[in-house]
Amino acid sequence: MPDYLRRAFTHLRSGRPGPVLLLIPRDLGEYDEAEHPYTTVKGWRTGPDPDDVTSAIKALTAAKDPLLFVGEGVLYADATSELLRFAELAQVPVLTTLKGKSAFPENHPLSVGVRGSLAERFLKKCDLLFSIGASLFPNRFSHAIPDADKKTIVQCTIDTLDLNRSYETRHAVVGDAKLTLQALAEELSRRGAPKKNAALVDEIRAAKQEFLAKFRPWLDSNETPINPYRVLGDLMKVLDPKNSFVTADSGNTRDQTSTVYEAQIPRGFLGWGNVSTLGFSLAGAVAAKLAYPNRQCVHVTG
Repeated sequence: MPDYLRRAFTHLRSGRPGPVLLLIPRDLGEYDEAEHPYTTVKGWRTGPDPDDVTSAIKALTAAKDPLLFVGEGVLYADATSELLRFAELAQVPVLTTLKGKSAFPENHPLSVGVRGSLAERFLKKCDLLFSIGASLFPNRFSHAIPDADKKTIVQCTIDTLDLNRSYETRHAVVGDAKLTLQALAEELSRRGAPKKNAALVDEIRAAKQEFLAKFRPWLDSNETPINPYRVLGDLMKVLDPKNSFVTADSGNTRDQTSTVYEAQIPRGFLGWGNVSTLGFSLAGAVAAKLAYPNRQCVHVTG
């Protein structure tokens, strides 16, 4: 039994994270732990090839309108601080997938959010898409890349099965997201990172204001029955985003909440991805409260 447990937890904690199923026959359900002790296993990280890092940074610095495309792999690798450093060094807009929401603070001047016309605007504009921790597999809750054949795609991933899966991968950096971002930042610093791009920051700010203006009438609505966006608007007025977790059930509540709620801390928004059952986010909010009892945890459903 301990051998199988060690094998299971090694798969769980190393490489690409994911669930592991261990089926135990009834006659093996009890064993002498003193005679067959279980020892815990650690997770192992793999770093990227330095040549691939150099190639990726060359492509990034040569691009006119690059975009960082961030997935949940950054959260699983606990690499949010490394992402923040790299984005600020590169001075590049940052877009996240639904499951990657909160990997980058959405109140940051370089954030272009996760959904809607704001995200689409920068997706269409970019000539280089620099992906970190995302499979790039398009579905309803992830971004399809418009005119992908006209863009250079750099994919940084832990899983080689992601490469050339949906789009041609011109440059690949295979490794743990935390180690990869550290290596990318070091290479970019060595080459001389760009200065703060005030024009880009102004462009993002104006685009955000234009995008949010579309929702303002709903966020402040007094109509009856109550508009769901009004609930979210009032929630954001009273909730401290730096000390809270917010999650939403599948369906309209997920679409609405993920679009307008501004996540400012890692896991500040708990997104369940492509498919989840109604009611699951209630259990997620309870689990978050048990893990962080001093933080507010909000479950949005309806």
